[in-house]
Order: sequence, then C-alpha cells, then structure tokens
Amino acid sequence: MITEQQVTAMLAQQAKTVDIYPAFDENNVLLPGWQYNLDGFAVYTGTELGIRGIGLYGQSVNSLILTGYLLPATANLILDPSLVSVVLSSPAVWSGLNGITNLIDYLSNADLQNQAQINLMIGAYQGLVDAGVFTGNQTAKFEATFLQPAAHYGVDTVIAWIAGRLDTNTANLLSISARQGQYAIDFMANNTTAISSIPSPLGVTGTTIRDAVHQAVTEVIGNEKIPAIDFGGAAATTITTVTIPDGTNEDGVFRFAPGKPTA
Repeated sequence: MITEQQVTAMLAQQAKTVDIYPAFDENNVLLPGWQYNLDGFAVYTGTELGIRGIGLYGQSVNSLILTGYLLPATANLILDPSLVSVVLSSPAVWSGLNGITNLIDYLSNADLQNQAQINLMIGAYQGLVDAGVFTGNQTAKFEATFLQPAAHYGVDTVIAWIAGRLDTNTANLLSISARQGQYAIDFMANNTTAISSIPSPLGVTGTTIRDAVHQAVTEVIGNEKIPAIDFGGAAATTITTVTIPDGTNEDGVFRFAPGKPTA
C-alpha cells in the first residue's frame, strides 16, 4: 500500500516533470504563450496547452472534466490540441466548481490544482482495483508503476498498456511515467526526511500539500470502497495476470524528469 509520503513524492515528481518549459527569455521577458496569473506567477496559456498540459501537473481537458471543473461537452469542442487554450478561455466551458470560472482562476489556485491531482490519483487507484490490477497485496513500487501513469493518462490506457495494445510512442510515454512513479518510491525509501525539502510550487506551503495528501490517503485510499471518479469502463476489463511491462526498470536514481538526476 502506498503511504502518505510516497503519494506526496509522486505528486512532486509529476509537478517537476511538467516544469521543464522556460517562461522567460534571456532578458527576463515573458515568452509567447505565457502570462501572469492572479498571484503574479507566470503560467502557460498558449497554443501548446493541449500538449504541455494544464497547470502544475500538466492535467488534460479530460482530467478537468473528471474532476468537475470543466463541463462534459468541453471535450467535443476540442478538435485539435491547438484549440485547448481557445476553448478554455471561454467561461462557458467551466462548471463554476469551487468558484473557478475561467482558466486563469484555475491556474491561480495551486491548492485546487493539488486537490484535483489527488482526486485523479484516488479515481485511478479505484479504477485499477476494479480492473484487477491492484489486489491489495502488492508493493508500493508495483502500485506506483501503474498509478502514476493512470492518474495522468487514464486507467483504460494503462490497461491497454499492460495488455500490449498501445502504439510504441504512447507505450513509451507510459513507461516514462511508470519509472517516475518508481523513482518517487525509491527516493522516499532512501531519504526518509526528504519530504520536507521538496519545494512547493507557486509558493504553496509544504504543509498545505501534505495535509491534503494525508486526508486523501487516510480517509480514502485506505478504505475498501473509494468514492471513485468514473474513468470510463475500466472495471469491465478485468486483468487476471499483471506484469510490469518492459522498459520500466529503474536504476534507483530519483529523477524529477527523464535524464535529470537530482539525488
């Protein structure tokens, strides 16, 4: 079973993986596609938003639909990834959940982004339980191998990956995400006090993140019945034998992004 600190490390892993794009040029001027949010932090809202992902964790439109921030019909309006920024700039596609009525509102609220990512992990965890991937007796590293990509790409995609039904490019993306989950588990195993030194994005205190994770882990992931986000039919595809796909073997070095060792 994955612990509170391990979940927190996985969250930090995902955030650092996304945080690879420079916001400023050599003269400290915002690059095209970037703007300041309501708190004065640079956030990306440009035409590559559908590729880079939304906010601290690189969330997708479908992720924000699953967590209730975007209306379900939003996905039908995005015929190409380049349209994500245009569509999300309209208040009409936002549900108003937690007072969020536009993209800048969401990008200005790190707490809600954290909670949304936790909710995605909760939903993904339950989806993997329902699909038979998690049986309750696997190691934290095994669970992280599948939970990290499931929270980002969806449970159905992870199941297709396990079954070998993905194209090479998509399978490689999931392998990278799986390794990131493994790195997070190894990092916490080898650095028990390191959680206090993981930087909090956009000025949010570590306590805020840890409290949210603690609540999610102790009240939700530890329960037999998790109030799950609907990941779309994953429960109908039961996996009887689960082995970690090739390409996910890690070397014990914790990385915040592929090829960038930090510890």
